[in-house]
Amino acid sequence: MVPSWTRRFLRDHIKDMAFRLNTECVSQESYRVFINSLRDATTSRVEIETIRVLRNPDALALLNEPRFIEVELTNDASQTITIAIDITNLYVVAYRVGDECWFLDDSDYPPNAGLGSSVFPDIPEGARRHTLRFSGRYEGSDHTLQSVAGSHRETIELGMAMLGEAIELLCKGDEVEDNERARSFIIIIQMVSEAVRFEYIEKRVIDSMPVYDGDQYYMMFQPDMHMLSLENNWSDLSEQIQRSQNNGGTFPRPLVLHDRAGQQYEVDTITFSIFSEVRVIKYDPESHPDDL
Repeated sequence: MVPSWTRRFLRDHIKDMAFRLNTECVSQESYRVFINSLRDATTSRVEIETIRVLRNPDALALLNEPRFIEVELTNDASQTITIAIDITNLYVVAYRVGDECWFLDDSDYPPNAGLGSSVFPDIPEGARRHTLRFSGRYEGSDHTLQSVAGSHRETIELGMAMLGEAIELLCKGDEVEDNERARSFIIIIQMVSEAVRFEYIEKRVIDSMPVYDGDQYYMMFQPDMHMLSLENNWSDLSEQIQRSQNNGGTFPRPLVLHDRAGQQYEVDTITFSIFSEVRVIKYDPESHPDDL
């Protein structure tokens, strides 16, 4: 784990930092470094054993610190997009290609988040800043990712080749259909944001890049039921893990997760599997009322 003073330096210089991933030359180690660099730059000084806590959005606003970071993704055809990520929840909120950008329709952002003014500020308001007709949420309404994509996450293959294709599609700008664009976001969000949140998902991606006899291979994989269960319960896990610290180590509200085979099991304490699978959680104001 990176020392806390190093993470403070990273946070203080977050505007100047470059986060890049190239699908043409990525290896298991370079992907691991990429994911860990995002963890180091987005988390606060609050930790629960090996689990890190993201920044307090109210503190960022009070201290006038940046809330969004830019991550550059390049494929083997040298096509590049830049995604903007909210460091308080790891949501992908927008992407750019050259001097044009597209925002996901997450209209519930509070005014003090600075979504419009802080994300890609060099692109002026007008014809080159667009809002998509769907949000960055997986499911829940007709304008969420799975609904617009026409596919559920368990049927969408992941892997570096699929990430490269997602980059290629998003580079087409308004020439690409909404269903393809939503599908591309599902791939990107899981291989970046979800991998930062969960070591289990990070390892799924790493395992899809085996090395045999010195040669790097890239395979595709589909999310298993445990992976989807973790993704769906991240907010609840974040809350219960933090609140358990003032409740004798027990979750105030037990959670139901699924294993890889789809079997349900209940979690009411921070088990070894939680420590080994969860890496980053969302700040819970009730657990840290005085923390900035």
